[in-house]
Amino acid sequence: FSWVHCKNFQPQIQYFSGLIFIDGNHREVPTINYFNTVLPFCHNDTVLLFDDIHWSEEMQEAWEYIKNHEKVT
Repeated sequence: FSWVHCKNFQPQIQYFSGLIFIDGNHREVPTINYFNTVLPFCHNDTVLLFDDIHWSEEMQEAWEYIKNHEKVT
């Protein structure tokens, strides 16, 4: 297990495995962008963990988008 923490995590994404923890922004659009960035690297056993999904109405909207995405089960 290793932690990858950087402002732009795109170059580090190849190192992600089965657990991806997304934290640090409490707005809808950036959260959805983080989700869409990691989505191509996810597989059937990947767990995405989002912090503060009920922090604000924007975060709840992002959570609804993520929950309803066709690739999320």
